[in-house]
Amino acid sequence: MIELKVVSLPEIYKIIGECEQKLKKVTLIDIHLKPYLNKGIISTPKEIAKEKLQTMICELFSVTWNGVKSTCRNREIVDARHAYFFLATSVLKFSSSAIARDLGFDHSTIIHGRRKIQNLIDTNDPVALIIQQIKERLI
Repeated sequence: MIELKVVSLPEIYKIIGECEQKLKKVTLIDIHLKPYLNKGIISTPKEIAKEKLQTMICELFSVTWNGVKSTCRNREIVDARHAYFFLATSVLKFSSSAIARDLGFDHSTIIHGRRKIQNLIDTNDPVALIIQQIKERLI
């Protein structure tokens, strides 16, 4: 049961003032930390999840991250790259444009890779099992 308390107008103004002070402190912290976030010194939870995804992709597909970022057309690397595109957009909710900017690809390349993985999942390709393993670890 919620307990209601009757307070006077001056008390309400005092509470509002305290809230404003706390909000100013949070805003100041945000202003001071923003340059460090942009420089990559402090990572956001989404960035941390992205790094975790990159590590898992490399481990489970037995490739290097430099290989994934490259334009190499070796089947193992292409599958790993497309899996990263698929999982970064579907699980981590990154946009195709953001992934493309990060890796130096065009956003249409990201869309194509996502579709390729979805087709492999639909046809029960072995890659689908790896995708499922990564999804379970990320969630």
